[in-house]
Amino acid sequence: MQTTHTLWSVAKLEAPSAPPILVALSLFCSVSFGETSARSALEGISSAGLERLELITSLDYTTNSQIVLRGGDASKPYITRKVRYLEEGGRFAFEFESSGDGENRTRKVKAAFDGQYYGVPQNTRLLLSSTVPEHIPELIHTAALTMPYHFLAVARSGAKDSGAKFMRVSDLTSPEVWKAFVRDANVKVGNPGSAEQRIISFAGRYFGKDVNVSVWLPAEEEAFPMKWQLRAEDKSGFEYLVTKVGAIEVGGSEIRYPAEATLLQYTKGAVEPTARNSIHIENISINGKVDDSVFSFDPAMFNVVYDVAEKKTIRVPK
Repeated sequence: MQTTHTLWSVAKLEAPSAPPILVALSLFCSVSFGETSARSALEGISSAGLERLELITSLDYTTNSQIVLRGGDASKPYITRKVRYLEEGGRFAFEFESSGDGENRTRKVKAAFDGQYYGVPQNTRLLLSSTVPEHIPELIHTAALTMPYHFLAVARSGAKDSGAKFMRVSDLTSPEVWKAFVRDANVKVGNPGSAEQRIISFAGRYFGKDVNVSVWLPAEEEAFPMKWQLRAEDKSGFEYLVTKVGAIEVGGSEIRYPAEATLLQYTKGAVEPTARNSIHIENISINGKVDDSVFSFDPAMFNVVYDVAEKKTIRVPK
C-alpha cells in the first residue's frame, strides 16, 4: 500500500463499536474517576494511538540516535547508534550499529524472529531460541516507533521483573498489555478548555528498581503520548519527550509517530540529566512489501547452530 507523509492532524474516534481495549478502559474509568473526564483522558491514548497502530500490517524504518553526556560536545557524541527495524505480523528483524568513545569498538548486531525462532548470528555460529528475550539491549531505547508507549512495559512488570521490555507494534494492539496499566493508573484531568495537560501516573519497576511513572497527554480530546517520566526514589531514571511528530496516511487514516524525540537519563541523586539521547526516525515505510527472508537466517550459511533452550550444539554439514 502506498504511504503518504502528511501534516499532523487529529482524527476523530469512530463510534459506536468500541475495540476490546476501549471497553477495558471504560470499565476502569467508571470505577475510579467519573465516566466523562477519566474516560476521555484514557480514550485519548486509544483513539489517536492504538486504533491507528492496528492499521499497521508491516513496518520498515531506520533510527539514528546520538548520546551526549552532561557537559559534552554535541558535535562529538559519546555514542552514535543506527538501527534498521522491520516488523510484520509479530515477526521482526533488526540491524544495530553503535560507535563512538562510549564503545571500545564499532559494535554490530543482527537478529530476527520468524514467529517460531529468534536467531542471532555470531560470526560462523547461529544462536537460535524458541522464545524472544523480553530484554533486548539493542532495542530497549532504540525501537523508536513504540517509544511513546514504552511506559506500558513498566506497567506490565512484576515484583521480580526488570520492567525494561522491548515492545513490538503487535504487542501494543493486544488488550493484555493494557491490563496492569488500566488497573493501577491514576488520572489527573485539567480544566475543560484549558491548555493544561492530563497526567497519567502509576507505580512499576524498571531495570529492577521501583519507579513512579508519569505520562503527559495534551489537553485535546484525542492525544498522542508526548512525554513520559520514570523516576526512582533515588532520583535515577529516564524522561522521554517527543519534539517532532510525523504522520503517514495509510488507508485513509493517519498514523502518527515520533519523528524526533529526546531521551534523558538521570543517575542516582542527579538533578540535571546525566546523558541526552537525540532520536530521529528516517526512511519510514508502513504497509509496504517486506521480503520474508529478513525474518530468518539460513543455517547453511553457518558452521554451527546452537539451540539455546536445549543447550545443544549442532554442526552444519558442508
